[in-house]
Amino acid sequence: MKTKKMKRLTAVALAMLMLALAGCTDKSATRNEKVVAKRNDPAMYNEPGTYPILKEKKTLSIMTPSNALVENFETSHYTKMLEEKGGVDLEFVLLPATDGASKFSVMVASQTELPDILCAIPGDFTSFIYSGLVVPVQDYYADPDASYHFHQAVSDEKLRDELLANTRMADGNNYGIMRYSKEPWNEYSYRGWINQTWLDKLGLPMPETTEDFYNTLVAFKENDLNGNGKKDEIPLMGSTDGWNQNPIPFLMNAFIYADAKNNYMFIEDGKIDVAFNKPEWKEGLKYINKLVKEGLLSPLTFTQNQSQFKTILEDPDKQVMGSMMAGSLTVYSSTEHPNRADMQPMKPLKGPKGACYATYNPSVPVDMTYISKYCDDPETAFRVMEYCFSEEMSISGRYGKRGEHWDYLNEKESNSLGADFLGRKPAFKELKLIWGNPQTAHWQNLNPGIMGVKNIVLPAPTDMTAAAVPLYMDKHPEEIIARIVHTTDELTDIADIETSIKSYVSECMTRFVLGDMSFDEWDDYVKELDKMGLEDYLRIKQAAYDRVKDVK
Repeated sequence: MKTKKMKRLTAVALAMLMLALAGCTDKSATRNEKVVAKRNDPAMYNEPGTYPILKEKKTLSIMTPSNALVENFETSHYTKMLEEKGGVDLEFVLLPATDGASKFSVMVASQTELPDILCAIPGDFTSFIYSGLVVPVQDYYADPDASYHFHQAVSDEKLRDELLANTRMADGNNYGIMRYSKEPWNEYSYRGWINQTWLDKLGLPMPETTEDFYNTLVAFKENDLNGNGKKDEIPLMGSTDGWNQNPIPFLMNAFIYADAKNNYMFIEDGKIDVAFNKPEWKEGLKYINKLVKEGLLSPLTFTQNQSQFKTILEDPDKQVMGSMMAGSLTVYSSTEHPNRADMQPMKPLKGPKGACYATYNPSVPVDMTYISKYCDDPETAFRVMEYCFSEEMSISGRYGKRGEHWDYLNEKESNSLGADFLGRKPAFKELKLIWGNPQTAHWQNLNPGIMGVKNIVLPAPTDMTAAAVPLYMDKHPEEIIARIVHTTDELTDIADIETSIKSYVSECMTRFVLGDMSFDEWDDYVKELDKMGLEDYLRIKQAAYDRVKDVK
């Protein structure tokens, strides 16, 4: 299916497919061994590093989810760059922004011919990989001509091997075209922020412990710190869907290591366990429940979305926020917003028994793009999408158009600005912030790419993320979970258990802290987890974790 007729796949047709396929499941258990990485005549391509990549123009179709922040994929500056350098015409097929995963599953189950390239498909893609839907690409990666930009972006052979090992599936194959960005400022992204202006008014130091934090929140609540004659100060608040804006993981790390990204799993002496059935977890929930009961943590935190939270944060008439948890201060619409200027990063809090953790999620490569088995020229598709690894494309995929949204620093500028907290000098700067806003420059980072170590963008002067990171570094267990990859059988065995446990833990966590669930029910909660198959869940996770280390 190589024409724009694909774009006319209607909701009615999809609905009919869903009805026809109701109750059906994908029975595929192993990869189709006939799907291979076919090789082309090298004469089809220009010399690596010269453009366009293809000597004769070709059309490639590409599927990706629609995105409200990408005004038009086909006319995007990023698309035009990729088409020009690749020597291709890209035809986009967009999945709906909502329910895209189920729509894609219906298309696969009905054996609808898919586009050549599958980019950032929502949902868990693992089962599709093992069913033979996409082409293995390790042969292309191994060829310095086919993966020219990968080798240019990662000149160190050891790092190349490490990146490929970290995207290798359980069957030993690589299937995706990755995105990798070494971003230490995002590796500790469960961060706390506090109103330094209010601390100064009260003569209080930065809180160090959970008890300090409690007393600080009480002081925020009981004093008219914004000077409007009302007790409208909000000591602590978050949201349900913003980047790490749920306060629970940050606060829980003062009681037990809480890695929300990995479903609160942790490693101890090589063994996987979970935090959410431990006595320390219960104590953490009790502490958070106390904050809610005393009006120190707003219950709106567990019902409002990021947009509603932002409206409160950016009250044009007054400052109401005492503290919050968020991945960064980009929760504010502008770096210039006066309410944002009050916020400073908090240290990880120390709990009553001395626990003081910061969740650590190391920068690892993520497969963003796959070549479907329907592609009649997978090597060309790989070579074109692999161009996204080039330095300018990698930066542009996140920051926009060079010269308009970002630009390189010359040596004098770089030296004058000094080094970051890891001793690295910046290589480029952001001229205009477009991230998080509708734009025509890039794909909102849905593309493959490799941000090299030297490509450190300068934060805006008021961005405190860089100041926050050193407070969190090295406050995590020595062993952490970076990646777990399951086999098809494991996926089948664990699917229902994992869904049930995640849902139950999330529901009970909120109910405990809001007081809808009594702590007298804790033992019943733990027993219910056991009934759901927690032991089997941990056994399967352990086997997958052990195998990842062996595969490397």
